[in-house]
Amino acid sequence: MVEKLKNEAGSSLVYVLIISLILSATLLILFTFILIQTRHINAKDNFLKAKYAAESGLYTYINQMQNSGIRNVSGENFNNLIKVTDRDSAKIICYPWGGYRYVSSQSHHRGQSFQLTAYLGMEQSAIFHYAIIMNPEYSSLVVTGDTRIHGDVQTGLKGVKKGTIAGRPYTGDQLVYGRIIKNREDQRPHLNKAYIDDVYRYFHDRLQNASPVNFENLVSDKSDSVSLGGMENCFLLNNEILNNRNWKIKGPGVLISDEALTINTALTINEQVQILCNHKIKIEGPAQIQDAIFFSPENINVSTAYRFEGQLFSERSILIGQAVHLDYPSIAMVYTSRDTGSITIANGVEINGTVLYLSNRDTIVSSPSSGKIDIQPGATVNGIVCSDNYTTLSGQVNGAIITDRFYYYYSPTVYFNWIKDGIIDRNKLNDEYKLPLFFKISNPQLTPLFLR
Repeated sequence: MVEKLKNEAGSSLVYVLIISLILSATLLILFTFILIQTRHINAKDNFLKAKYAAESGLYTYINQMQNSGIRNVSGENFNNLIKVTDRDSAKIICYPWGGYRYVSSQSHHRGQSFQLTAYLGMEQSAIFHYAIIMNPEYSSLVVTGDTRIHGDVQTGLKGVKKGTIAGRPYTGDQLVYGRIIKNREDQRPHLNKAYIDDVYRYFHDRLQNASPVNFENLVSDKSDSVSLGGMENCFLLNNEILNNRNWKIKGPGVLISDEALTINTALTINEQVQILCNHKIKIEGPAQIQDAIFFSPENINVSTAYRFEGQLFSERSILIGQAVHLDYPSIAMVYTSRDTGSITIANGVEINGTVLYLSNRDTIVSSPSSGKIDIQPGATVNGIVCSDNYTTLSGQVNGAIITDRFYYYYSPTVYFNWIKDGIIDRNKLNDEYKLPLFFKISNPQLTPLFLR
C-alpha cells in the first residue's frame, strides 16, 4: 500500500512537472508573441507618425509658399527643417525643376522614416475649363470636315461658322457641342514670362559656366550603373561614351554636352537627371526615361523611346514621332526669339501633359511660315496646348487649346483660323491634370503631383 502511494506520488510529480513545462512554454510563446506584436505595433505607430510628419511638413511648406505669393517660385531653393509637432519635424528639400518645382519631405520617428517626393504644379483656374480660347482680333473660327469641338469656346465677335475645303463640307450637326462665347477682350490666360526666362537662363548658365567632370570618372570597367550624386554635380558627356553601353543613370545630377547628342541605346534615366546640350538632341533608341529634363537651343527629336516621362525644352523646334508615348506630367516647350519654329506631334504619338510654343519677344511677324504647333492626324494630346502664334489641329486634344490663331494648309492655299478634321474634347481631360508654373493666375493654388 505504501509502495503504491509512493508510485502514485511520483507519477503525480512527473505530471505536475510536465504540465508546468507546458504552461511555461505556452506562456513564453505567448509572451514572445505579445512582445513581437508590441514591437510591430510600435514600429507601425512610429512609421505612421513619421509618415504624418512628412506629409504635414510638405503641406506646411506649400502653405508657406502660397502665403508668400509664390513670388520667387522659379529661383528659390529650400533645404531646411520644418517643425510639425513638439517632437517631430520634416526635412524639406525644394528646387526648380523646369515647369514645376521638385520637393521632398522626409521625417524620422524612433527608428522609422518616411519620405514623400512630388512636383509642385498649380490647380486650373476657371479660364482653363474652355475647349478653345483664341485671340478675338481675327476672323471667325471655321470648322470643316470631321472636326468636333466638345466644350465651351471663347472667340471674337464673329464666332464660329462652317466651311468647305476641296468640296468637303463640315459633317457635324452642331458648330460646337457647347457654348460659343464672343468677346471683344482677349480672354487668353497670361504667361509668366519672368518664370520662363529664369528657366531658360538657368539652362544657359549651366552650359556656359559649369566646370563639369568627365563622365568617365564615374565609370567602372564592368558596371553599367551610374549614380550622379547630387544636383550640384555636373558631368561632361559625349556620344562615344553615351552609346558604348546600355547605361542606367540615376540622379539627381546634370549631364552636359558640347556636341550634338544621339541616343541610340537602351539607356535608362531616372530620379532627377538633366541633360543640357549646346547642339541638337536625338533620342532614337529604346530608352527608358523618367524624371528627366532635356534642353537644346537647337532641335530636339524624339523618334523612339520605350518609355518617356520628362520635360523637353528647345529654342528652335521639337519633333515627337513614331508612336512615342509621353507619360504625365511631361512638357514639350519651344521658347524662341525666331519668327519660325515648330512643335510637331506626329501620327500615333500620345502626350500626357502640356505643349507650349511661345515667343520671348513682344511682337511676332505673322507669315505663313511663322512658328506653330502641328498636331498631325492620329496624334493625341491629353492636357493643355498653348501657342502664342499658330496651331494646326488634325489630331485630337483631350483638354484645351489656347492659341493666337489656327492654321491649315491645303495646297496652294493657307487657311487662317480653320480646323479640318481636328477633335477637341474638354470633357475628357483628367481631373488630376495640374498646370505647370508657366501661367499667371490670380491667387494660384499650388498642389503636389506625387512621384512614383
